Amino acid sequence: MDVISDKKVDRLVAAYGMTRIYELDDKSRVTALDGIAA
Repeated sequence: MDVISDKKVDRLVAAYGMTRIYELDDKSRVTALDGIAA
């Protein structure tokens, strides 16, 4: 899995077109657009 800000991505929550919503191992959520963390 990819590492975002030194946190492990736990799972992909949702994907809408180029937008991805990931849940990290600490249960926080990260939105990524076209593979770039936002």
